[in-house]
Amino acid sequence: MMLQPPVCSMWCMAWFALSLIAAFTQATSDALVKRWFSDLDPFTMGTARLFYALPWLLPALFFIDVPPLDSAFYVSIACAIPVEILALVCYMEAVRSSPLSLVMPFAAFTPAFLTITGSVILSETPSPMVLLGIGLIVCGAYCLGLPDARKGVWEPFKAIASQKGPRLMLLVAFLYSVTSALGKRAILHSSPAFFGVTYFACLAIVMLGAALFITRSGLKRALLRPGPKAAVGMVYATMIFSHTAAIAMTQAAVMIALKRTSMIFGIVYGAVLFRETGAWKRLPGAILMLAGVVILGLWA
Repeated sequence: MMLQPPVCSMWCMAWFALSLIAAFTQATSDALVKRWFSDLDPFTMGTARLFYALPWLLPALFFIDVPPLDSAFYVSIACAIPVEILALVCYMEAVRSSPLSLVMPFAAFTPAFLTITGSVILSETPSPMVLLGIGLIVCGAYCLGLPDARKGVWEPFKAIASQKGPRLMLLVAFLYSVTSALGKRAILHSSPAFFGVTYFACLAIVMLGAALFITRSGLKRALLRPGPKAAVGMVYATMIFSHTAAIAMTQAAVMIALKRTSMIFGIVYGAVLFRETGAWKRLPGAILMLAGVVILGLWA
């Protein structure tokens, strides 16, 4: 007689696997956007990624039941979209202007910020292990600038702070801690699939409408790039579905912590696809940050 695995174990395996898929597709999407859209302004880059995801997202509406919706859902969406747009534009500028292997590790700060925003928005209470996790993340960030340490103890932080990409990614990490908490609140008042499709479809429509006035010429260039570029949308849509499904199964900080393994994939892409100088040297610092992220995810 074959023994069936416990339901709780299967549930844990599901969110774990989905979180890793979200991490891989996030890093892959970033690499594809950097390769094909780096000549555009950051607002158009973000709009293009969402636009190419629409053909994969909208058909899903025909297969998704519309759950009962209340004011908490609409308020969460309305609050999240402006923050999401700001985060996406800053994210695209960081990816466009700096090496992937340098900026991606700073996304590790999202779970640290999420222990604060999650407690405010979702009433998810962090544990004392948070301090250890945050400490490891800070130490990992220090290691990224270690070559400057011979100039002084604080030089690695000064070197990082002086660069546009890392500064923007730190801001993005905080903004995504807000949208992740608001997004989970919206999921709890709807369903993962419905939220994932409607939220990002609304985000794409809002950004597309704004782009018509802000950067029409850049948008025309972006939309005239079909073919292989559609892969960007497919990969990003996969990230959306896996992200929303996983975050509904566990604490927001836990899911985002595991998703931040995308930093490792980002460093690999930076080294292999873009031949970034010193990419592999940043791996130890990123692994240290990842250790802090895991601690935050498991014990926050």
